[in-house]
Amino acid sequence: MMIATRQAMPEAFGLSKTGRRPRNEDSFSTRSDLGVYVVADGMGGHAGGHVASRLVVDTLERFFDQVGDSDVGMDAESQGVSLAEQRMDLAIRMCKREVERKAVGDLAPMGTTLAALLLRDGRAVLAHVGDSRIYRLRRGHLEQMTRDHSLCAELEAAGGHELVKRLTGPYTAMVTRSISAYSNAKPDIRTERTEAGDRYLLCTDGLSGALDAEAMASILRIYKEPQEAACRLVQLALAAGSMDNVTAVVVDPA
Repeated sequence: MMIATRQAMPEAFGLSKTGRRPRNEDSFSTRSDLGVYVVADGMGGHAGGHVASRLVVDTLERFFDQVGDSDVGMDAESQGVSLAEQRMDLAIRMCKREVERKAVGDLAPMGTTLAALLLRDGRAVLAHVGDSRIYRLRRGHLEQMTRDHSLCAELEAAGGHELVKRLTGPYTAMVTRSISAYSNAKPDIRTERTEAGDRYLLCTDGLSGALDAEAMASILRIYKEPQEAACRLVQLALAAGSMDNVTAVVVDPA
């Protein structure tokens, strides 16, 4: 007789604070029942940024709720790309279509960044567009798993360190990809195996811009519960003077 076993559900907690901004344009999701975790940062200064970020989060939730476990296919591959990565890419293209569909009138300029994590069967699919980030704490070491789609990051990667130092004003926060009606929304997507004790942090730039990697790593190591870690990270970012909305999602895979 076969005995069905239920895989333990990941533990996760998310928190978002408005901070010094007049409106919170960040959105997030912690759907452990779906294995889906998302943060999105509505484009600062754009009309409807909060609408775009919420729309993207809701669209991803709805997509993976409809797809279900059996169709995600972490192992199966087509042309060298896992079906899970293909599903994530399709979900993000659906997000772009939804934003384009709603981007009319005063909402025409709206856009958002995105960082998304999908957990299934000992694997993680990581995807991002823009400068919202995913970090992984493994064996006490914190690693940034995404590279910002931003002017600063791309200049740094091309060796333009001195030019980056001279950037001022809005250029310091300019993203080169976003989910909007007018920008490249192509996501970077990767899949990796998870290990026992792994912890993921998804965050907007209101957090990563205020805290250095060692400060984040220290909090993620000290506070064992995702809720405690997420709350402390947001609290410290605000205390450090973050001028943006601050959002953190901490995920402990099962």
